[in-house]
Amino acid sequence: MTISVTTMRLAEGALVGTSKIVAYFDLRLEGIADVRGCALVETEKHGLSVWSPPCERKPNEPERGIKFTGSMRKAVIRLARQSYDDFVKSRLANAITMSASVALVREIEERDAA
Repeated sequence: MTISVTTMRLAEGALVGTSKIVAYFDLRLEGIADVRGCALVETEKHGLSVWSPPCERKPNEPERGIKFTGSMRKAVIRLARQSYDDFVKSRLANAITMSASVALVREIEERDAA
């Protein structure tokens, strides 16, 4: 089965108990399901974990949801962490490129003003 992260967004440090949500992401379990609303979480001991999407239900209804276990859980953690690292590096590269572009524009403006 192929697992892929389809979207990711930073969570800006949302705290839930003693855990910090680092990013939210969606998964595609090829041929099985699209899972929307997962979270990459930094634990109290600074490890990483993943949470499946929250399960909303009405009172007196059985709980329905997804729970990642065993090798699937390990694979999702590995994939989410790699996707997060790539996402952050990409944002950093874009910020550096933008800073260089702004500096170049300012240099040209100063030259033209002289």
